[in-house]
Amino acid sequence: VVATGEDTEVGKISTMLSSQETRQTPLQEELDKVGKKLSIAAGVIIVIVFLVGILVHTAGIGEMFLTAVALAVAAIPEGLPAVVTIVLSIGVTRMAKQHAIVKKLPAVETLGATSIICSDKTGTLTQNRIRLAEVVLRNEKKSSSDYQSQENIPAELESLLRIGVLNSEASITKSEDGSYDEVGDQTEVALLIAADQLGMDVATMEDDYSTLYEIPFDSEKKYMVSVLQKEGSDNVSILIKGAPEVLLSLAQLSAEDKTYWNQAVNDLAQEGLRTLGFGMKELSKDDWDAISANEEKIVEGFSFIGMVGERDPLRPEVIDALNTAKKAGIKTVMITGDHKLTALSIAKELGLASNESEVLTGSELANMDDDALRNKIESIHVYARVNPEQKLRLVKMYQEVTSAKIAVTGDGVNDAPAIKAGDIGVAMGIEGTDVTREVADLVLEDDNYATIVTAVKEGRVIFANLVKFIRYLISCNISEIFIVFFAILLGYPAPLLPIQLLWVNLVTDGLPALALGMDSPESDVMDQAPRDDSEGILTKSRWLHMSLEGLVMGLGALACFMYIDVHYGDDIARTVAFTTLSLS
Repeated sequence: VVATGEDTEVGKISTMLSSQETRQTPLQEELDKVGKKLSIAAGVIIVIVFLVGILVHTAGIGEMFLTAVALAVAAIPEGLPAVVTIVLSIGVTRMAKQHAIVKKLPAVETLGATSIICSDKTGTLTQNRIRLAEVVLRNEKKSSSDYQSQENIPAELESLLRIGVLNSEASITKSEDGSYDEVGDQTEVALLIAADQLGMDVATMEDDYSTLYEIPFDSEKKYMVSVLQKEGSDNVSILIKGAPEVLLSLAQLSAEDKTYWNQAVNDLAQEGLRTLGFGMKELSKDDWDAISANEEKIVEGFSFIGMVGERDPLRPEVIDALNTAKKAGIKTVMITGDHKLTALSIAKELGLASNESEVLTGSELANMDDDALRNKIESIHVYARVNPEQKLRLVKMYQEVTSAKIAVTGDGVNDAPAIKAGDIGVAMGIEGTDVTREVADLVLEDDNYATIVTAVKEGRVIFANLVKFIRYLISCNISEIFIVFFAILLGYPAPLLPIQLLWVNLVTDGLPALALGMDSPESDVMDQAPRDDSEGILTKSRWLHMSLEGLVMGLGALACFMYIDVHYGDDIARTVAFTTLSLS
């Protein structure tokens, strides 16, 4: 035992998670503001109407108190929470049909305010159907298709694939129709499939070895190690695979060899291939026992066997989705663990970046202080070889610099802190871990970037409908305030009884508001820039419109009341005012 509790690697992730505060969604913040404003307004109305009624009008205290309370009730749209919940629920159902599972109801609307999407590459922008494309050995570089059978496989390639099979957590089972049942990371699955297709006995290879020690893959170290002993052998094999540039810094190589391999890494990366290096060393059992407790000794001085380039094709729909997002004013940032040149090649294909100045690596990020990053962050569209702590730092920096709503995607346990820190945490439903799905607001059933853009559109439609029915509800409530207030101020009896005010508020507010909440989307909903969160739902111009609409309805009903009251008395005048206001 080397560590317990929060000192373990999982414990560190847990600490990072617990330190991230859960942020309120824009809708929650807005409804809080609206509720407070309307509550204050209702309190003021009660006092003013009550005092005006007592001072100007001869009505009794009990009657004016009931009228004031009924008016205060009318001022607060109590149908608002119900309509909001129903509209969001309907939005959730629509999104589920589009493969986006919303875990937290208010998050539906937050999506509509998203200005930046921090997206993974593998599986989100690409298909995550990785297959071996190129092989680089000491003396040759070939397409994987150049090797048709085990008869023409070089010994180095066989050693490389053996490392890929034995130093792996993936597994495959071949069915009768030739398809594969795949379990594990696609990067490793690709190696197993390549070995099987070249005639190597993947299924029984592991049976010949016993595992003495393992160093699992780590996103910071960027390599994994398996220490194996073959049955009947006195020697121990140390197998290592990982990021080629990391392995090349650990391997025993001449300067000439390092130049050759580094050039090969760049060549593969520029083709948009995911690169993976392989190495091994043989030790006697005694030598192994001497270094078994020292990881530095385990991984140093091995022989570098070769490297492969794996291709992960783009999702066919993702370029259209990126263009839609761009037109909608949404910036997409790719955050990946891949090599810088691989990331740039994919980004060029997607139209995310055009040159290296728009790409930042994890090592460059580590050497930047916050001020330097703050000055550069707006011009960067791709982050390569980034570790989870850096991803979290980027999300927080975007929130600080832009005040934008950030959607963050991820699948691994290490992504969980960044997902929780984002305004919208998006977890992968297929490749994602339980931890990421637990902290996320949105789970993608198909792990697809295009689904996020679809969800953003749905969020914008919902917000537009929220504005419609909130504006409707409040303008109607303002009309009720105007008709009662001005009638009492002019010395008329209350034009609406408390029960009539409540009936108008309950019956004619809720159902039409619900209809507006289910309105179909406007045609240009994704041609507009993301809305400014600082403005809120109820902007000054909307308050002006609502007041004007309320004034027209209120004064129209009041004019009817005053005319009828003179000719036919209070009861018929109230009936006319009540009917006029209800129809309005």
